[in-house]
Amino acid sequence: MPVLELVVNIEVPDHPEVSLKLTRLAARLLNRPEARIATYISTNKTLTFAGTSEPAYLLTVIAIECLDTQANVTYSSAFAEFFESDLGLAKDRGYIIFEDPGSDRIGLEGTTWAALNA
Repeated sequence: MPVLELVVNIEVPDHPEVSLKLTRLAARLLNRPEARIATYISTNKTLTFAGTSEPAYLLTVIAIECLDTQANVTYSSAFAEFFESDLGLAKDRGYIIFEDPGSDRIGLEGTTWAALNA
């Protein structure tokens, strides 16, 4: 059920393709099927980082049962590489926020993830 929310202050030329590539990367990293991953990319937003409005990003990764201190280091590295190679965003120009809200706090199919997996 991972959700990835990416906010950038640049134009992203091919939204659909970048979104699919981000989905594939998340599926591989988080070991989750693409069919359960949602990505949202918001471009050309007013975003400052480190006191400037130079190109920057904020990524929020919301997922259950796959985030931990050690894994997040690996995830952060891979996402930062993706932003640098695919979007031209320097690794030091953004934050990646990892959130695990718990399976009882994610709704799906009119119920919660916890109820579906009970």
